[in-house]
Amino acid sequence: MMQTQFQIPLSYPQERFWLLDQLYPGNTAFNLARVFSIKGALEREVLQECFNILCARHEALRTTFPSPRGTPYQNIQPKRQLTIEYSDLSTGPDALLQYINKITNTHYQLDRDPLTRIHLLHTGPDEAVLIVAQHHIITDGTSYELLLSELGVCYDALIQGRQPDLPELTLSYSEYSIEQRAQLIEPQMHEKLTYWESNLRNAPALDLPADRPRPRNQTFNGALYNHEYPPEKLQQLQRLGAENVASLFMVMLTAFYALLHKLSDQDDFVIGTPITGRNRIETEKMQGLFLNTLALRIQMPERATFRSLLETVKGTALNAYNAVEIPLEKIIEKLQPERDQSRQPFFQVMINMVPKDTQTLKLSGLEVKDYPYFKPEAKFDIELYIRRTAQTNYLSWAYSTDLFDQVRIEQIAGQYTHLLDQILANPDTVVDELTLVTPSARALLPDPAASLQWVDHPPTPSLIHDWVCRTPEAPAIQDDAAVWSYQEFSDRAHQVAQFVLNSDIEKGEVVAITGQPRNQLFASMLGVWLAGGILLTIPHDFPPARRDRMIEIAKAKLLIDIDAEFAVLPLPNRSLPDISSKDPAYIFFTSGTTGEPKGILGTHGGLSHFLAWQRGEFEISPGDRFAQTTRLSFDMLLRDVFLPLASGSTLVISTGNDFKLDLLNWLQGERITRFHMVPSLLKFWLSETAKIKHPQDTLRTVFLAGEPLSSNLIDDFRALVGSSVEIVNLYGPTETTLTKSFLRITDTPTPGLQSIGVPLPDCQLLVFNQSNHLCGLFEPGEIVIRTPFRTLGYLNASNASFFTNPFTNEDRDILYRTGDIGWYLPDGKVAIGGRKDNQVKVRGVRIALEMISNLISELDGIHNNTVVPLLDHDQDLFLAAYAVADEGVTTEEIRRYLQEQLPPSYVPSSITLIPRIPLTSNGKVDADALPRPEITLRQIKVDNEASNDTEKKLAAIWAQVLNTDISSMNATFFELGGHSLLAVKIINRVRDTFNIDLPLMTLFEDPTIREMAEQLLDHTRSLS
Repeated sequence: MMQTQFQIPLSYPQERFWLLDQLYPGNTAFNLARVFSIKGALEREVLQECFNILCARHEALRTTFPSPRGTPYQNIQPKRQLTIEYSDLSTGPDALLQYINKITNTHYQLDRDPLTRIHLLHTGPDEAVLIVAQHHIITDGTSYELLLSELGVCYDALIQGRQPDLPELTLSYSEYSIEQRAQLIEPQMHEKLTYWESNLRNAPALDLPADRPRPRNQTFNGALYNHEYPPEKLQQLQRLGAENVASLFMVMLTAFYALLHKLSDQDDFVIGTPITGRNRIETEKMQGLFLNTLALRIQMPERATFRSLLETVKGTALNAYNAVEIPLEKIIEKLQPERDQSRQPFFQVMINMVPKDTQTLKLSGLEVKDYPYFKPEAKFDIELYIRRTAQTNYLSWAYSTDLFDQVRIEQIAGQYTHLLDQILANPDTVVDELTLVTPSARALLPDPAASLQWVDHPPTPSLIHDWVCRTPEAPAIQDDAAVWSYQEFSDRAHQVAQFVLNSDIEKGEVVAITGQPRNQLFASMLGVWLAGGILLTIPHDFPPARRDRMIEIAKAKLLIDIDAEFAVLPLPNRSLPDISSKDPAYIFFTSGTTGEPKGILGTHGGLSHFLAWQRGEFEISPGDRFAQTTRLSFDMLLRDVFLPLASGSTLVISTGNDFKLDLLNWLQGERITRFHMVPSLLKFWLSETAKIKHPQDTLRTVFLAGEPLSSNLIDDFRALVGSSVEIVNLYGPTETTLTKSFLRITDTPTPGLQSIGVPLPDCQLLVFNQSNHLCGLFEPGEIVIRTPFRTLGYLNASNASFFTNPFTNEDRDILYRTGDIGWYLPDGKVAIGGRKDNQVKVRGVRIALEMISNLISELDGIHNNTVVPLLDHDQDLFLAAYAVADEGVTTEEIRRYLQEQLPPSYVPSSITLIPRIPLTSNGKVDADALPRPEITLRQIKVDNEASNDTEKKLAAIWAQVLNTDISSMNATFFELGGHSLLAVKIINRVRDTFNIDLPLMTLFEDPTIREMAEQLLDHTRSLS
């Protein structure tokens, strides 16, 4: 071992790779390799001597990294041979590839292994394959190039019987490491560190929509997608850069940022790019890890053109180059970004312009070629490599397969080149005007200017009248008291119509109806329509003030209360008015942001269009029996009631308690074949049902609408009723008349939220960006609905959400902004991803609350739950979870499970057990009615004294390592100023004190003394 006065510290880049090896034991993501095929008479002994010369020449090839007591240092051995491992492998390419995979995916022991491995494989007569494999901690791309160049020089010289002529090294890597650390404490470096500190503080995380949820811990599973890019276009981009005094890299980076901006709908995020770090002439011929990474935080200027955005990016890059001496690791240490083992600090995407003249191995008298090999690992979400060769150029996309499917990456790659084409055509185009709709995607996406036809469907009263004439004695409607035939139902409706007409209600005036759901109520609804009235239904349990306000806004002239001794006496028979599909038919109210209910006016034609579609699409017939499950305040009531009655089917109403107590048994007992429901209500009733099979002999279809549908709910439902019942996801805001798209759920639903499928006939699902341009595949935007069968808008509120179609500019072609975020999938369906006006960000990370809720629901004993964003007393956002659970389930159990499944930012700060999730009148979670959490993280008051000997010992260790007083057993390691290297020290001192090996990840997953003490006690108990 090399004897020194002190232990040589690691360089900052080495320190980062050493720490990653500690955090992910056994991981091979940072193994590097170059593989070459060799033809000719290779002199093996000469090749061995070449490696011996290089090993003696370069310290990095003789270095390992011991870490006594958690502090690593460079152990440079004075002598070490790089012994070539020889193998005979002439059995074919499959065996060769297996061997390469084995060598390149073998973990390095950084404290003792040779960190360079040389393998020479005999593959045939005068044919061999050479593998030069190294761990990243001792090399980088430039060092690899240098190693290959010097290997060729040595081989050529030795073959000719002379010693190689290599330039003298005037600086060793160990000296460089020491000087690097000394340099960073010089006064002139303070300003550069301050630049990075101010630039990257609170930088938001880039959150690209993915095919799967981000795993709790990064796995580095990856793949590579390559495609060629024409040299002449790259030359044009280079000229564009020159016109703006910018490099080709800056042009490509600007386009990459524009792409990510569109794919994420974020204006502010960080992109990483590697930089050589060899800023001294003495380091140019030295082996070692000099790589630094620049974290380029770019913010989109308002209404920026590509040219002006390029100027912004150029300024960002030049500022970064001026502070390039500060290693990324030093910035991380200084800023202490939140530890999240699912992603790298500061950035999740990289761009790398590979040097054009890449060095390949040249051995005198031999034919040497690069052997095509890719190690399928991804260090980041996406890495874009721009590779230039003499023949062509490649855009290579390395990506995390934990997050993305290849089809998404192929689309992203195509969108990038499509952006570049538009930039070349006109670099002064506003970035938001650039489109991600590629030529290949254009045929798949809807044309917002295409003609949509108005079909004059008969109004609902006419459809019901047809069945009265065809099957007058067939059962139409059934409540707990009676079954009415179609004729009886029609007669009662006509009596109500006469009552309305004799109450001096004119056609087009509003009639309100309230009462318990039963036969008479739904007959009265039809009666209002027969009289030409506009229907307003009000739940019987609405507070009088709310009911009166609805009546006032709707300007209702008559209120019929079915429960208040309502009786229709013989009245003069007045003629019924004609009803057309264009006539207004109903009013439903939705909540307004100000608390004022907003009335929405729908038409007969819009309702009839929907009924005709659903009746035909799902072959609704007289043999069907529908359950009535919807409250009177929800527009889904119309399809509940009038789809069966317009199809000759039977509507079944539960006015007693059977349905409320046990949905599944009630469905089976009443021989129900179809029903509509809000997902949260179905989830509630499933939670109230015994977890045993409830086979449904007659049930055929469940239509779910009103909320995003999760795979968990689908799985829970199928677990109880079997897989024979079809589940259909319906989507459509009240403003556009019931459903406007649908998805039949397959045998294996998509993990997470289901897509909203495809539109109904003469409807379009448009996804618009902020400039009202159509989004490309996977590009998130606002879902906009186009249909002539929409409602007539709001009665008492701004109709700003309704706007003229900018693609036709026709007054009657009105679009509706839903406020929902969605994106197109490659099969033409539309995915949904939350609300445009309810994006939740916690410490820079955007979070989908449905994901957390779905995970909580997977725990045994959880019946229902919701997760909402709240503000603490300091007005900081935190997540609060509420759960309905069996007795014995604890909040700590829920928290521990979430910590096992989610990154730290996703775990709610508050978890509260409550007896029931409050719902609005429309069956959605009523966030305002949830109890305020008793505590938040910022309000916790803790006992300052350790409660046992283990905590006391741990507190002493923490105080010594962190050099601070420990006043709380529940303060987190990072709140006390800890960082990754100090975490290693603590873990090592814990091992020395308690003789227990805790994984380093413990301090990231359980970062308090109390939690660590519990880990130690659990370990001790398991051994006793």
